[in-house]
Amino acid sequence: MHLSAGSDGKAVVNRKLLYTGDVLDDDFQVLHPNPMWSSNSALELGYDDANLEERSSELKITNESSDTIAYVLIESSLRKLVLFEVKPGSTVYQRFQVRAWLSCEGLFEGSKARFGTGVSMPGNVAEMMAELDAKARFSIRISGTRATIESAGVSLRE
Repeated sequence: MHLSAGSDGKAVVNRKLLYTGDVLDDDFQVLHPNPMWSSNSALELGYDDANLEERSSELKITNESSDTIAYVLIESSLRKLVLFEVKPGSTVYQRFQVRAWLSCEGLFEGSKARFGTGVSMPGNVAEMMAELDAKARFSIRISGTRATIESAGVSLRE
């Protein structure tokens, strides 16, 4: 499954790979039901309904560069969030369900430079779920060709 999106007559994302399932995997629409625009620039995939409680964690995504980010794909478990056209110096706040790991990748509009990173939450499942169910907060900072994911309340391993 690929994602293509445009704005004002120009391509913002062109055939970004979202899913490569095989014969043993469920269909993309089964795994990522009800695509939903939570704002004009945020597309959410993988939620069964619009229940905000399911989105227990808070994300703070900051573009610390001087270039517009064409898109940022954020993933955890069966959830995906795509942010489009994140302006230089801006911060986006988004609720999102984080489970076991969190990753982001994206592309700058002008330079076409790519960035990405990922973290996992070490420890046993019960400890991890307790931390995350306490409305965990994550910060994703994007600068140059580097992205950093941090959390004051959750143990992370890059």
